[in-house]
Amino acid sequence: MAFCLVSAVGLPSFANEEVKAGQSDSIEFDRVWSAILTEAGLEAEIISAPHERKREMFIKGDIVLDCCAIPEWRQRPEEQATQLFSDVFFQSAEHYVFRRGHAVDPVENAAKLRFVKVKGFVYDLKAQFGTVIEVHDIEEVLDHVASGEADIAIVNRQDYERRLRLKPRPLELGPVHTVADLRVRVHKSRADLLPALNEAIATLRTKGRIADILKETDAEKAGRGEYVGVLMVGRSDTMGTQRMWREILAETGVKAVFVNAPQARKRRMFASGRILLDCCAAPIWRTRDEEVAVQSWSDVFYTSREIWVFRKGETFPVATAEDREKLRVAAVQGFDFHDQESFGIRVPGQDIDDTLRLLAAGRADAAILGALDYDVRIGANSTLFEQGPVRVEVGLSVRAHKNVVHLLPQINAAIARLRESGRIKEIIREVAAESGSPFKKQVP
Repeated sequence: MAFCLVSAVGLPSFANEEVKAGQSDSIEFDRVWSAILTEAGLEAEIISAPHERKREMFIKGDIVLDCCAIPEWRQRPEEQATQLFSDVFFQSAEHYVFRRGHAVDPVENAAKLRFVKVKGFVYDLKAQFGTVIEVHDIEEVLDHVASGEADIAIVNRQDYERRLRLKPRPLELGPVHTVADLRVRVHKSRADLLPALNEAIATLRTKGRIADILKETDAEKAGRGEYVGVLMVGRSDTMGTQRMWREILAETGVKAVFVNAPQARKRRMFASGRILLDCCAAPIWRTRDEEVAVQSWSDVFYTSREIWVFRKGETFPVATAEDREKLRVAAVQGFDFHDQESFGIRVPGQDIDDTLRLLAAGRADAAILGALDYDVRIGANSTLFEQGPVRVEVGLSVRAHKNVVHLLPQINAAIARLRESGRIKEIIREVAAESGSPFKKQVP
């Protein structure tokens, strides 16, 4: 995830360099973290990794910024030797969490309780718990308490409230364990970044922007008023499948706010849980570790043929890896292909129409499209392009984040009804007929 930013007034410009920063472990504070980086004028590559690995990466200098923590949570000698902290940007209430109806005094009964936490998290406990269970993330923490596998957890209030709106559980919020003064952690090798970060924090706090961020987005509004039950979902990258996606959601009964973002950013948003449903893809296209760890798939609703596209009269052989390594291949940035390592050069486009513009301008030798997109955007009589061989046939599905995997049975039932009624095929015909693609205007 890269933020292309303007540097803050009166501070050094970092516009020509990119720093590596850890992604916040909290979905809520991830948005605040982005705002701090933006206000500081920093361009950052956001690294998503399990909490414990992220701490090791910071020590080694593989990431030089991380958020959001307090010094008491980072007391290992090797961390103390390498870290600096920004000014406080938010005071976060960390609460004890119990299964509904099973709350007890967490200090007096500590020795009898099974405490669940994310591996690598550290707490300043007033009394030691009898058993400590370590899991991968906050979702698993809440699931363990809800199922009775653990008796108690500690979670910040913002994360707790949002996660329970998205996935209701029989839990209750207990008393405050501590109020954490959250800060940005800076590697000592980049102490020069601290003034810009502190100035950004002061500006955001003075304007009340941090408090606003924690309550302003559509995801935050979910559960109140007109946003009751609304989910943040990814918009499909193609016209035809977006229409199918809308109808699947409507048939399922899911109210959605569509996130219109570049493919690469949308994938990062899904991995971090900011987008909870996404469409329309296949498992062979979503094999990054951070995605595999959180994704589940619906039944197939449409079989897509992926094809090569060339300029009219300028086809190239593509059957072997040796053929493909000679080509400049235009494809949407963030798309993955099963044999992409054999491409000579990837020419990234912002979207599908942009890849066709690159091909038409001679900046690429070939492009890759779904056959439906070819029909919708180009058609059978193009004077600019011609269709090449089929690369692969794949079944398209809906991708569900593990936070909402409980919706998959409803989604599968909706897909079955739409397929049986012939509505999917009907949508394909409608979209092809309605297309106003500029590339179809080239037909004589």
